[in-house]
Amino acid sequence: MSSNDDLIKRIKDDISKSGYPLEIEIYKLLKDFNWMIMPQYYYKDRITNKEKSIDFICRKSVLIDNKYFYSVFIYLFIECKKLEDKQWVLFTISRDSFDEENFIIENLQFSYKRDKKMKITKRDELVTSLFSISHLNSNIPRAINHYVPFNKNDSFYKAINQNINALIFKKDSIDNTLEEYNIKQLNNLFIFYPIIICDKNLYEYKVHTEELSKKDHILFLTKGIGNEFSSYAIDVITSDIFSDYLHQIDTQLDSIFNVFLE
Repeated sequence: MSSNDDLIKRIKDDISKSGYPLEIEIYKLLKDFNWMIMPQYYYKDRITNKEKSIDFICRKSVLIDNKYFYSVFIYLFIECKKLEDKQWVLFTISRDSFDEENFIIENLQFSYKRDKKMKITKRDELVTSLFSISHLNSNIPRAINHYVPFNKNDSFYKAINQNINALIFKKDSIDNTLEEYNIKQLNNLFIFYPIIICDKNLYEYKVHTEELSKKDHILFLTKGIGNEFSSYAIDVITSDIFSDYLHQIDTQLDSIFNVFLE
C-alpha cells in the first residue's frame, strides 16, 4: 500500500469515528423527501454574540392563496449528535402534570399573532386545526429535564442551545425580510420543528414510576432559551426512525393543505 493510500485509509477511518457519517445519512434522507436543505447554517448566538452553526435547516412550503393565508412554510432545524459511549436520559412526567398548550403553541406562534386589531374567527379556527394535525399532540413521551450520565460533557444541553438559538435567529431574519419588502406577515404561516437526532443511547426516565427504558422518540419541553418567556417543544429522535419521521411530516403537510381547502 502506497503512502497516499495509507493516508486515505486513515482519513476515512477518522471520518467514520466522527459525527459526519450520521450527518451524511440524514442529508441523504432529506434529499429523498425533497426538502430544500441549508447545511451548516451559521447564526449569531444571542448570549455570546459569537457565530455558531447548526447542522441543517430545511424548508418546504404549501401554497394556499385564500383570504386567510397565502402560504404555509415548514422549517426543520436539525442538530445531529453521535453519542458513542454517552447516554441521554430524558425525565418524563405524566401528560396531566403540565399545561401542554403553553409549550406547543410556541412552535406555531410566529405568524398568526401579528395584527391584534384584526379578528378573523375562521382564521383562528384554521390555526387551531393545525394543532390536531401536528404530531405534537400525539402520545409521544414528554420530557421536562435531562441527565447525561458517565460523562462531564453535557452534549444534550449544547444541542438544545444550538437548535433553539438557530431557530430564533432564522425567525428574526424572516421577520426582518417580510418587513423590509412590506410583505404582510398575516398572510403567511410559519411552522418550526426543532429536531435533535442522535445515533443511539436515548432513554426515558419516568419520574412518576421511576421506570427507565430505551426510546427512539421523546418530545423535550423547555422554557427560557433566547427569551425568558419563550417555550419550545423539541423532537429528540434516533436516526433509525428519521425516515418515518419525515414521512409523518409530509402527511401533516397534506393534512394542512386539506384543512385550508375546507
